[in-house]
Amino acid sequence: MPSIRIKSRAARWHYGVYCYVPFDENIHNPHKKFIPKMIRSWVFANHKSVGRPISSSNDSIKEAVPRLVPWSWDQKVSLGRPGMLRIMVYNCSSRIAPVDMTNDASKFVEVTANLGTIPESRINRERGTDGSEYYQVDFDIEVTCYRERIEFTLVYAGKRYDAVTKEYM
Repeated sequence: MPSIRIKSRAARWHYGVYCYVPFDENIHNPHKKFIPKMIRSWVFANHKSVGRPISSSNDSIKEAVPRLVPWSWDQKVSLGRPGMLRIMVYNCSSRIAPVDMTNDASKFVEVTANLGTIPESRINRERGTDGSEYYQVDFDIEVTCYRERIEFTLVYAGKRYDAVTKEYM
């Protein structure tokens, strides 16, 4: 009997995170643009980062091969040192990946990392446009797809934090 080998799979869903991307008047709703304190230009609150998606429908997926998605987070220093970092991953089954939060998008899994264990001196600080000082944490979301599940891990300064696994439905 001949054996069948599958070299890669295609994603059935779009996966993404809520983020800010540069405002583009050709595709974004002008009523939803704003200037956040740390970014010095108009942005759009977006469901998924254009150019840094976690995964889009019909993407070729290599099983058990981690993919790093660069990400960042900021918080005013006056609010205290960073503690638990939480990133919500959404999924969407629409044919075309959304550029805004839609009714087709739903919460898929929450990825967390306890940044409270990192010495404060190792966390980058930057001054925002409002004059306040902000913690700026640049990290990666590591995504690994398997036949029956998908795994998300936050990676900061070379350290892998708790992995979150979600089985496909």
